[in-house]
This record gives sequence, C-alpha cells and structure tokens, in this order.
Amino acid sequence: MTAAPRQRRAAERVQGLLIMLPWLAERQRVSIHEMAKTFQLSVEELSQDLTLAGLCGTPPYSPLELIEIFFDENEVWVEIPNVFNKPLRLSVAEAFALRAVADTALALPGAANSAALGSAIRKLNELTAIDDALVIENPHDPLLAELAHFCDINARVSLDYFSPTTNKSTSRSVVPRRVWLSGEHWYLDAIDLGINEPRVFRVDRMSALKDSGEVVNAETLPALADEPGFHWDAQAERVTLHLQPSAHWVAERYPVYSQRKLADDVLEVVLPVTSAPWLGRLLVRAGNAAVVVSPEKYATLGAKTAANILSRYS
Repeated sequence: MTAAPRQRRAAERVQGLLIMLPWLAERQRVSIHEMAKTFQLSVEELSQDLTLAGLCGTPPYSPLELIEIFFDENEVWVEIPNVFNKPLRLSVAEAFALRAVADTALALPGAANSAALGSAIRKLNELTAIDDALVIENPHDPLLAELAHFCDINARVSLDYFSPTTNKSTSRSVVPRRVWLSGEHWYLDAIDLGINEPRVFRVDRMSALKDSGEVVNAETLPALADEPGFHWDAQAERVTLHLQPSAHWVAERYPVYSQRKLADDVLEVVLPVTSAPWLGRLLVRAGNAAVVVSPEKYATLGAKTAANILSRYS
C-alpha cells in the first residue's frame, strides 16, 4: 500500500528553495537522488519544488530573467540569470521600508523564534544608519501571544465562540494550529475536536480560553491548507455582484471565484457565500454600490437586513 504524500506548507517549500538554490548554483549539476537525500525529500517532492523554482525570477519575468532548472530521472542542472550574480544595492528608502516590514513581521505572534529574520535585521542595521531612527509600535495582545504558544505546543484548549449568525456562543474543544491577520481582524486556524476538522475562528469572538494541560500529537491531526485564509468548499453558494467603484473593496478584502470589469468601471464578482446573514451585512456595508445579480433570492437581502438593523433602534 502506497503511503499518503506528506503535507508541506508553502512557507516550508519556499524556505527550502532558498537553501537549495544556492547549493545547486554552486555545483551546477548534481544527481537528483543525491540532492533529494541531502535535503531529506523524496524525488517526487524535490521535482515539485524544482518546478516551482522555475517560475522564480525578476521583473519583467521574461525567459532571460527566470531561473532555468532542468532535471530528469537522473540529474539536476541549473542556469542562474546574471542579474542574480550582481550585488544587491538598496536605496535609503528601500532599506528603510525593508527594515520596517521586517521589524513588524518579527513582532507578530509566532515569529519570536525566527532566527533567520532576526539575523537579517542585524546585518541590515550594520549597513544602514536607521537603527535608532526607526521605532515600530505593535499593539500587544496577551491573547494572541497565548494562542501562538498553544500553536507551538499543539495544546488542546477549550473556548467559547460567538456566532453572529445564531447570536449565540458555543463551547468548543480545539487544537490551535496557526494565527494570522486578514484586514482588521486576527484569525485562528484550529482543529475542532468535536468534528475532527480544521475550522477558522475569529479571535475577537473567542472567550473563556482555557488550557486543558494536554498536548496532542500533530501527526494525528487533519492537515491545514498550505496558506492561511478562507478556503471555501463545494458547499459554498456562488453569488454574483455588480460593484460600483466605491465598493471595489469587496473584491480586495474577500476571496472571489472570478472578477471582470464591465462598462462604467463596474466590477462583476462571483464570491462564495456560506451564510445569508453574512451576505446581508456585507450588502449593508456596501450600500447602493453593490447589486446582487444572482441568485435572485438575494436581490432584496441588503434592504431587508438594513430594515432589521433599524428596527432594533426604533
């Protein structure tokens, strides 16, 4: 019986490529089996990563600027564009922006043990004079730090979670796996042990967080998607909206199946919807700048939701 393929996160694959490519560039041509063994990958996994590396390069991403990697069942060989051999020279503005982004990333939950990023910041400080001039202030939230710790140790925790759809809180037993930021809100990817499936929880809707003292073996848990975010399944309903320019933020903030520009700068988007109340609140926020094209049952949902909200204050 063939073993199931190992789940690897995108970040893990990219980090591996950053190590493999200089190693390969120094040797030019190597045995594919030797390279797989060196980096503790199967030949199939290595082939997938090398294919991904072939899409890396510099603008305008023409064949002359892309990394050319060739491999067959026996060997791997590489041709690195000359632009990668030139010393990297940053302007003061570029160095400042890079330092600001790096400092901010290092302060995010889960990044405390990022030795590579910390080392890069120290080297950047040695080459610039912005060390004392740049101060990054990140809001400190003890809950985020606690969740990041639970993610690191695969702790089983209990929490109460509020659902705006039902207007009720329910108790959950979960294993936190990943904390991430989208727009103005923090989210937690966790395994809901009640159904043994990955679920996304908005952090500001969580309360009564309690550590059970139990640590769960991560290998027994269902795998998460490679990247954090909202991953919709086939059960999600497809809703088509026409958005005026003032509502184009909908396509920027939320995942969409497709989008296309129409006349008068109207944007047509098809987005996944799993909750009519959620869609109603979205339509209220967008106002008259968003029109439901299909399905027809949602055509007046925005107006009905607005009326329900107003009735609470009457």
